This record gives sequence, structure tokens and C-alpha cells, in this order.
Amino acid sequence: MDYFPLIIVSIVLIATALRSNSLFRAEIWMIMALGAVIVIAVGSISFSDAIKSINFDVIVFLFFMFLLSEILEQSGFLYVMEYRFFNNAKSIDALLLTAIFSMAMLSYIFMNDTIAIIGTPLMLFISKKSGIPAKIMLLCLAFSITLGSVPSPIGNPQNLIIASSAGFREPFSVFAKYLLVPSIINLFAVFFVLKIIFKSDFERIGNMYNQKAKSVELKSDNKSKYIVLVLILFIIVWVLLRILFKDINIPLYFIPVIPSLYGLLISKKKTDIIKKIDYKTLIFFISMFILMKSLYLKHQPDILFESVKYIKNVPSTMAFSILISQIISNVPFATLFVDSVKNNATPEIYASLAAGSTIAGNLFILGAASNVIIIQRAERDNVSLSFIDFAKCGIILTLINYVIYYLFFLLV
Repeated sequence: MDYFPLIIVSIVLIATALRSNSLFRAEIWMIMALGAVIVIAVGSISFSDAIKSINFDVIVFLFFMFLLSEILEQSGFLYVMEYRFFNNAKSIDALLLTAIFSMAMLSYIFMNDTIAIIGTPLMLFISKKSGIPAKIMLLCLAFSITLGSVPSPIGNPQNLIIASSAGFREPFSVFAKYLLVPSIINLFAVFFVLKIIFKSDFERIGNMYNQKAKSVELKSDNKSKYIVLVLILFIIVWVLLRILFKDINIPLYFIPVIPSLYGLLISKKKTDIIKKIDYKTLIFFISMFILMKSLYLKHQPDILFESVKYIKNVPSTMAFSILISQIISNVPFATLFVDSVKNNATPEIYASLAAGSTIAGNLFILGAASNVIIIQRAERDNVSLSFIDFAKCGIILTLINYVIYYLFFLLV
């Protein structure tokens, strides 16, 4: 058995975890890309298998979603929309609930990684104006966009992989059936966990809520609202076409294509938008697909893959997803899982995989790419979020999330 891919994957994971403490601070996408190049160079995976391993549905989806998010970010529309929500909050509790549910709603439509990019500076801005410590607002953002993305087949990359591999005719309804209600309940859990863990902070600022932020003037391009309307309309049309016309088979990844191209067409900053697309993350995912496929090809008999094949129920799928996602992250795990079970799994197993692999991001910081994005964006403004602060909320919240999703699966 060729253990070289396993060694490379281990080195990649260690390098990713330790990169901030090293003299040479390589970016995560560079580490993953180097690992993929090495396994191809030494023959652990052939070039043709490497190309076949790339999930182009995910890559196309991410490209156009990143394009769309860049258009909306430059237009200022999402900032203004969120800011108006926050201005209506009359208390600290109302502000926190507004942040939780608005960020979750946006991640359902625009993908959690996208909202991590856009939402971090907004959370820091609200923190300064409201007096809520920045770490609380960043935790609020991280947990909210994770849970908000759970019931959406386009809410995060692993859900897109699962929805595409499962072969659901209409994945939005399937995901909503199993995951929408418990996700909403879990969003309230975010509120209560933050209030309990940071009780002293909320007591201190409870009578000092600063609403002077209402005087701040924020502007956006009025045309940008039509881009959002086009996206929402296209999702609705896509769902209706899949339900009413079985002969029409528009792929899931095509959803952001028309809205993003429309947005690019009406934008006055076309060149800047194209330049600022997050190409590094695209390289990261392409490299990840290659590296994980090399591991799968060489270690099919290994205990990890064998254990995946024998997972037959919802609680074990969720538990296994949460734990293994802490080791290899949730997107690689989802890729390996669906590759192992193919189409033999039931809708419940696929839905529990989506729930488990996604809420894995609530347990520890490295459980999801969106957490890393939030931390890196915050550090630009000299704001840090420690592993301990994240874990002391995340461990409790993930346990609650697991129980709520499991109980709902019993009822469906």
C-alpha cells in the first residue's frame, strides 16, 4: 500500500495548523497546492485521475458565487442592507438576534464563505458602535453563517458536493425537509449560549447601548438590489422547473451564473471585480480535490474508508462527520464520504452528513474554512479571536446542535 499520500496530507494539515508560528507564513492555498503538486509528481495519482478528481460543479459554482459577492461588496448593497437591519435594534438582545438571523439568512443564499468575507468588517463596525466586544460579534458571525448554511444545498461547498452526488431531483426541498426547522432552533441556541458564556460582558454593556451609529451615512449602488432580486428569482424558477418539468435538468451549480453575469454587465467596475475574485480559494479547492482523491485511491482498505462504508444511521453519520471534519476539515471529509458511499445512502444519511459536516465548523476554529476566513479578515484590523474563546462556546453549542438535529430526524 502506498502511504505517501497519507504522509503528504498529514504534512499539509500540520503546516496549516502551525503556519502562523513559522518564520515563513505560507498561505493555506499555497500549502494545499504544493501537496497536490507533490502527489502528482511522484505518481501517487496520475494526471488524468487528478483532472477527473476535480469537482467542476463546485468550482464553477464557487467562481460565479465569488464573482457575485465581489460585485455586491463593491456596490455596498449588503453593507447598507445589514446596517439598516441593525439600526432597527432597540436593545443589545435585539441587535444580537438581528445579527444572528440576518447573517444566517444571507449565508443560506450567498454561501457561508462569502458572508464570512463580507460580514467580518461589518461585525467589527457594529462592535465599535454598540460596545459589544469584537470577539462576541465574530463568534456570532461564525456560528450564524455555519448554521444558516446547513439547510441550503448552495449554503456551503460541502452541501453542494453532497447535493450533486446524491442525485436529488430537487435538493432545496430535501434539505429544507430535514434541516430547516432544527437550524432555526439552533440559531436561537447561538443567542443563549453567547449570552450565558459572556454574561458579565452583556451585563456591563446592557445599559450602555450606543445607537449613535444611526448618524453614519452609508451608500450603495441602487442597481445592485436588482442583482439580488435576479438571484432569488432564479432560485425560485430553478426549483419550480425541477418540480414541474422532469425533462428539464438545469444543474445546481448554474444558479449563480445568470445573476453574476447580469451584475457584471451593469457594473462600472468590471476590471476591478474580475481582478479581485478569490482565485486563491479556487486553487485551494482544486488542490484539495486532487489530494483527497490520491488518499482515497491508495487507502481504500484503510479503517477510515471502511468505517464510512459501514455507517448506516443518522446519529453515527453526524457524530463521525463532526469528529473527522476536525482532522481533515469538512469539505475534504464530505468529498471522501460521498466517494465511499456513492448513491447507496438514503436521503436521511445525506442530510445528516450535511448537518454533521457543517456544524463541525462550530466545534473548533479549524473545523470550517469560513472560520479561518473570519479570523484572517479580523486580524487585518488587529482584532484576534482565540482558540479558547471559540472552543468554550463551540463545544457546548455543537453538542446542542447535534441533539436538536438528531431529535428532529426522529420526528421526520
